[in-house]
Amino acid sequence: MRLDAGTGPSRRGRARRSVRRLPGARARRLCGPVGRGSCRRVGAARRRADPGRMDGLRCTDRYGCPVWPDDGREGPGGTQRGSDRFLAPRGRPESLRRIDRVPVSRPAPKREETNMSTTDEMQAPASAPRDEVHETPRDDLLVLIHKALRYGLLQLTIDAGSADWTDPGCVDGLRQQWDTLEHLIRSHASHEDRYIFALLESKQPGAVAELGIGHAAVEAELDEVSARMRTACEKREPGSGLAAYRALTHLVVTALAHFSDEEPVVMERIWAESTDEEIAACRSAFMAEITPDDAVATYELMFPAVSPAELAMVLGAVRAGAPEPVFGSLVGVAERTLTPAAMARLREHLEG
Repeated sequence: MRLDAGTGPSRRGRARRSVRRLPGARARRLCGPVGRGSCRRVGAARRRADPGRMDGLRCTDRYGCPVWPDDGREGPGGTQRGSDRFLAPRGRPESLRRIDRVPVSRPAPKREETNMSTTDEMQAPASAPRDEVHETPRDDLLVLIHKALRYGLLQLTIDAGSADWTDPGCVDGLRQQWDTLEHLIRSHASHEDRYIFALLESKQPGAVAELGIGHAAVEAELDEVSARMRTACEKREPGSGLAAYRALTHLVVTALAHFSDEEPVVMERIWAESTDEEIAACRSAFMAEITPDDAVATYELMFPAVSPAELAMVLGAVRAGAPEPVFGSLVGVAERTLTPAAMARLREHLEG
């Protein structure tokens, strides 16, 4: 019989006491298989400490520690989880290569008692997002022209990205496309500054600076694209074309962010402070400056970019207030720019 007098507890005793302080598989990984009874005591201690953690467990391995019931496949140490067979490191018995995670079954948190009934909770108004869209029959001075300009910018970006910058005809077409779009963007910015923003400032002085919706950033990007596009058309080589394309994408990012920031806040404030007559007078003032060529170019971008209801509204307003030849010319623009299915939907809206 071996005595350890004067040397403290034996190594076997120290290992057993260590196992009692370590959970499940971690104890076995650190101390090795030191006996069935020790691990049974660990499992019993865990069950006493938190009985809810053992819900649904009916299997134990050969050391008495819990395992999950799975597909019924038997290994050297009992039923094993299928995923543990693939996650377990090599070089150890199957029962020791199990990841010992015990599912936790905790009760749902109790709902705080309030004086509000269920019906009141369902009817309680939620906080509206900053740029929430409000359906309104009032005239929106920005949304349709912004849709047209978005369409033009994105279409030109696609065309520039797929263009053969060494082909003179392709390059000349891109240059013409850009010149038209740049003119429309600058013209719209001028209309905003002199009419739409002027109406807003007359009601709320300092609102444009407060909202940060000036056009300095967009105009700087327009100048950059114009310079890059001019260089690309002169050199007609892929490197300069790629530089023009990248400058165009920067403009798209700046312009789209500007449109999205500007539309909701400007029109909400104008609607809150202005009458329908004032808004109509503002529209009439800048529409009077648009030339027939600019109108056709705008409608060519707008018609495929707006919804059928919006398009029917535009053509209905033109038919009601313009000579028949003008309305006929716009129908011709729609036939050139819309798909047959979209044109059929437009006719249904106009006839209805």
